Amino acid sequence: MSDPRTQAALLLALGAMAVRLGLTDAGLAYIRPFMQPVLVLAGALVLGLGALQLWRALRSSAQGAEHGHGDHAHGEAEPDHHAHGMSAAWLLIAPVLALLLVAPQPLGSFAAEQQGPAPLRDDGVEVGPLPEPEDGAVPLDLGEYTARALYDPDASLEDARVRLTGFVVDTDDEGGDYRLTRFRVTCCAADATAIGVRVVGDAPRPEDQWVTVEGTWEPLEGHELGEPTEELPLLRADEVVEVEQPTPPYEY
Repeated sequence: MSDPRTQAALLLALGAMAVRLGLTDAGLAYIRPFMQPVLVLAGALVLGLGALQLWRALRSSAQGAEHGHGDHAHGEAEPDHHAHGMSAAWLLIAPVLALLLVAPQPLGSFAAEQQGPAPLRDDGVEVGPLPEPEDGAVPLDLGEYTARALYDPDASLEDARVRLTGFVVDTDDEGGDYRLTRFRVTCCAADATAIGVRVVGDAPRPEDQWVTVEGTWEPLEGHELGEPTEELPLLRADEVVEVEQPTPPYEY
């Protein structure tokens, strides 16, 4: 890929992809929201480098044609190395162009199943008072619900109606139980951790379906609050509504 025009095309495609991901919700499938301006800046710099490389390549070709450098002695044809280089370059550019045209999907049930259902470990952080209810239920993310359900010695979830949103994983066709799941991201999707809550009392649902579940905390049998456990916290569902994938799709 020594052809300058090929290098310029690849730089332009990469820069355009980075700018698109930084300016739209598509980038939230990979990174945290605060990183999007950095991605836009990096993409703009790469676009500038690509444009400069293309301008130099076109100017060099024009000067070569003007001075007759493109003619070969005795009419012998030179192998078309540029054509081969461009063919190979398009194999590299094609995936980048695909990302420009097709919105990437965030991590889902397949990735969650590869990690397994182990809950978050107790990190020693005090959860504090339960937030005020909104429309009859306390909205919580899955990470906070897990911390309260398993490690809060004050049992702040007792007698509280809560609202959780996530996608369905590992559904039980017989009992209707499933794992309500969402990924927690520290930096980007590469370090994402699946957080799961076992929902009981609902009908079977297809995997990857996003739902909002309202219900009440159900203590684990034989588990003492604050003690380590490999079991998922339970949520007894009262009402379940299918929803669109939220933006952003991850917890932070």
